[in-house]
Amino acid sequence: MNEKKEYRRGFRNDYRKGMPLPEMVYKEILFAFQELGNFFNNGFRSKTLLAYPHFPSRHSALYKLCRFMNYNMTNRINRNFDIAIYYEDATHREQFAEMEELATRRKVINLYSRDISKQNVEKHFREVFGYSSFCDPTNFEGFCVKKSDANAAHDGEVVQCPVDKREPGYVYQKLLDNTTAGHMHEDIRIPVIAGQIPYVFLQYRLPENRFSIAKAGKLKNSQEVLSDQEKEKVVELSRRLNLDFGEMDVIRHKEDKKIYVIDVNNTPSTRARLFSKKAYRPFLDKQAEIFKQAFGAP
Repeated sequence: MNEKKEYRRGFRNDYRKGMPLPEMVYKEILFAFQELGNFFNNGFRSKTLLAYPHFPSRHSALYKLCRFMNYNMTNRINRNFDIAIYYEDATHREQFAEMEELATRRKVINLYSRDISKQNVEKHFREVFGYSSFCDPTNFEGFCVKKSDANAAHDGEVVQCPVDKREPGYVYQKLLDNTTAGHMHEDIRIPVIAGQIPYVFLQYRLPENRFSIAKAGKLKNSQEVLSDQEKEKVVELSRRLNLDFGEMDVIRHKEDKKIYVIDVNNTPSTRARLFSKKAYRPFLDKQAEIFKQAFGAP
């Protein structure tokens, strides 16, 4: 079960319990100036996104997108807002009651995206794609990857199979070969917004850090990396997982040339740090265009 985060009440937002008062005051002043700037940049109109119950960190893709679109953000459900997204940073989401009540009156993005465990992702991936990334470590012979079933643990470990028994709380995936000519490991990060793929990231890691956060990347149009059939299946998988806004981690296995969705994120981190502002701007433009068209805040 996920540990429920506790918050203390602020004026514009609620803040994590234990945050020092000076930091809270600083954030309140910062958000006030941001809202004033957004008001002028939006032609003297305020546009606000409710992200509930958790406020997106400044390292999140949603925070980056809202700053780009000049949207205010709040996690106070009693404030005026234009768009609502269920934003609980947890593998198994549990704090959805208030958002379900809100959804009787308006659209709530990601309302039913409530289980992004690797086991649930794999179940739907197998149904959509017709093949699997998982293996039975007690019968499989060779190397596989053992990792936490929870999201964003970054604790992958290559293990020799067969093993005597499965470790509870972990999944075992095939050791997929995604090495490049330069001996880097290449992952594909696919953003999905309302059933559309605005672009893809190619992420690169050194062999000794293949399960850590990527340190280099490339931005590509989706058709440069994925076939039409692969894109259709990725979108179908997002629908089955009720993912209106999020990202998928994908590997193309050199041996069979197939793509494998190994992780799904409904509170994804931004990849903007890997690129210059000039290089990233056209892709943010596309993302913002799709977001506004899909969720109705021009």
